[in-house]
Amino acid sequence: MRQEYVVGMYLRISSEDMKASDGDSNSIVSQRERIKDYIANHNELKNASLKEYVDDGISGTNFEREAVMTLIEDAKHGLIDCVMVKDFSRFGRNYIETGTYIDKIFPFLGIRFIAVNDHYDSQKVSGTGGIDVAFKNMIHDFYSKDLSKKVISAKKANAEKGIHMTAYAPYGFVKDKDKKLTPDGESSCIVKRIFDMRLDGETLTEIAKTLNKEEVPSPLMLRKIRKDNFPCNRSNEITYWRASRIQAILKDRRYVGDAVYGKYKRAEIGSKKDIKVPESQWIVVEDAHEGIVNRQDFEKVQSMFRQYSKKGRRKNTELFTSKIKCAGCNHTLVTKVYDNKVGRIVRYVCNTNSGVDEHKCVKNMIDEEIIKKIVHTMLKKFSLLVEDVNQVNYGRKNSIKKYEKKLMGIKIHC
Repeated sequence: MRQEYVVGMYLRISSEDMKASDGDSNSIVSQRERIKDYIANHNELKNASLKEYVDDGISGTNFEREAVMTLIEDAKHGLIDCVMVKDFSRFGRNYIETGTYIDKIFPFLGIRFIAVNDHYDSQKVSGTGGIDVAFKNMIHDFYSKDLSKKVISAKKANAEKGIHMTAYAPYGFVKDKDKKLTPDGESSCIVKRIFDMRLDGETLTEIAKTLNKEEVPSPLMLRKIRKDNFPCNRSNEITYWRASRIQAILKDRRYVGDAVYGKYKRAEIGSKKDIKVPESQWIVVEDAHEGIVNRQDFEKVQSMFRQYSKKGRRKNTELFTSKIKCAGCNHTLVTKVYDNKVGRIVRYVCNTNSGVDEHKCVKNMIDEEIIKKIVHTMLKKFSLLVEDVNQVNYGRKNSIKKYEKKLMGIKIHC
């Protein structure tokens, strides 16, 4: 049984805090020193063991933070006795969630909570102390939302000046010293060629197939070849030109020299979910930088897209649309719907083969009915395993490992 008293020091600073802060008052180093100074001046804490949890450059508007989640898990498992922060805003700026942890969860777990600069110690709070805490947390929440709005406004102002706001330049461009886009000698020629091929009547798939046959590096492959510091979860894979990538380039206004900002926005302040913004609400600054194609050719290509759309292309929203990936290339399978004398048939196929000759992906389609049977069989086997696991003593690790191996060993035959 653990005898020592353990204090969990939680330290956090967001990128917005770093920009808005005067000096180093909110820096990680400053927070650490302030907490240690507090401990040194309180006899009951002097001999405590210290455990540090740090979220550097992370917003406090939600609790989906690696270090704070680790701290909470340690608290649940009895690995710490006290949580200490410089002030309430370091722990969280969402006053509802922060208040829930301070008033409900930590007391239930027997965890002491100390906010040094706010002179708050849960062991010494009585009477109406909770009201003061609630008001302080509410102020921090409102401050965070106001700061987020100011950051968004600043980004919009820069976009209106033609400054490229995202970290990486789109394919065909590089960023100059003023953070404006300028054509890249190697890839800008490919962009121009893609527009010319489309104007000559070639389909998106035909363009992709030609570029792949000539071994022209796709946008992602070019970044890999150049060893750009570009985040990608497919770093070890060969990526090819696809019709969808060709279409994205042909519809991108940045290739005529326009700066475009605001295609997506956060669902709400503090959220990590992005939502699409109607084109009418985008911020567009014409001729903000040097273009790669002329505006007349760009508009001709857009006209071709509009004519295609008028033909009434069906939008596929079948049961497994966008939910199944190819085992060969890891791309999402394309949905194909056929109406014949027998009835309506839904099938799924990997579209990589249409743009890449002799690719390892299976060219055959798979019927939706077959996939339904596979999923149904899997669900039945999972349900049987759940029934078995519910009868297992969870304290016996060997039993759990046995069922984990059994679960991993499930095979489907169809």
